[in-house]
Formats: sequence, C-alpha cells, structure tokens
Amino acid sequence: MTLIGALLCRNEAAPDRYLKLVLDNALSFCDHIVAYDDGSTDATPDVLRENGVEIVAPEGSPGPQPAFWGRDEVTPRACLWDAASKAAGPDGWIYVFDADHELVGVTSRDLRTACRSDLVNAWTMPLWDCWDSSDTMRVDGFWQAHLHPRPWLFRAQPTPGFTPDWSCIDRKGVHTGHCPPNYPARVGVLPGAAIRHWSYVKPEHRARKIEQYLKLAPA
Repeated sequence: MTLIGALLCRNEAAPDRYLKLVLDNALSFCDHIVAYDDGSTDATPDVLRENGVEIVAPEGSPGPQPAFWGRDEVTPRACLWDAASKAAGPDGWIYVFDADHELVGVTSRDLRTACRSDLVNAWTMPLWDCWDSSDTMRVDGFWQAHLHPRPWLFRAQPTPGFTPDWSCIDRKGVHTGHCPPNYPARVGVLPGAAIRHWSYVKPEHRARKIEQYLKLAPA
C-alpha cells in the first residue's frame, strides 16, 4: 500500500514560514510527495526539490504555471489529485495537506493500519487553528474547525473505475475542496489524530491573511 502526500503551495520559502517543518512531518508518513507550486515568486520550488518533492503541472504544460490563487483553485487541485492518484496506484492512499499543516497524534504505523480498512475510504481529522503558540487554539463562536473533523486522507480509487469530476465547482475564489466533489466518501474519524494549523500563530501572519482575503472581495 502506497501513501502519497499531495501539497498545493505558493510562496512558502521565507524563514518565518513552515514549509520545511511540514515536509519533514509529511515525509515521516508518506512514501512520496507530489506538489503543485502555484506560481511562486520565491524559492518555494527549490525547497520542494531539495526535499525530494515532485513538482507537477497540468498535462501538456510548457513550464511553470501562472498563479491561480484567488481566481481558480480547481485547475491546480484537479492536477494535483490526478498526479497523486496515479502515483498512489489502485490500492494506494492520498494525504492532502497544506504548507502550514502538521499531522499530529498518530504514528506512521497507526496511519498505515487505518488505510487497510475495507469500510472507510476517507479518514477525517479536526483542524487545530493554533493562536499565538503551537499549544493554544482560538476557540470562540466563530472559530470552530476543531469541532468538525474533515477528510484529509483518501483512498486514491474509492470505487473501481472512479473518474474525478470537478465541473460542478465555481472556479473563482479559494477553498474549493481537497478531493473531487463526486468522490463517494465513506468517512471515519481517525482516533487521536489532528491537523495542527500553523498559519495563525503569529500576529503578522494573521494580518497578512486578512489583507490577502480582502483583496479577493468584490469592489
């Protein structure tokens, strides 16, 4: 059983970011990582290659891609899923993660055991939005990701002959989902596991996120 990491990232090479930590974490679980670099203007592609990550692009692409962020997340997500699914093979699994995600609370052996399930084809985990430190979360009426586990680990072929279909998603904007919308998920909650989300730890990173998202708002 092959476990493939699938990462969509852009401009994550700065010393105050978490790409190296995240890659070390994912490589402790995964056999291989494929990444879609979304038009980075910094050294992100170099960091990926230095860590043995395979950078993928749409079929027939002549070279590096322009940034899709904010206008079309479907194209890179579909390309990334296709590459990860092919690398995983018919019996493999895909761990989809972001450049600020750290999988915690589970061992590699635990993860492999979970992937042998015949009843579950997508494992869910809560997202811990860390705030001010890696040991504290933001918990209030608006910030509740930790209460709603979502799938991050998928069987590459959930059914024989499965064909991903992304056509129903509006290509504009961000957060279009980590798997094809027609994925026939039979989910389970992976005991003890969680995704530690690093991007809200530092106030300056939170301010930068606000600025980025405000730029997406219609005038």
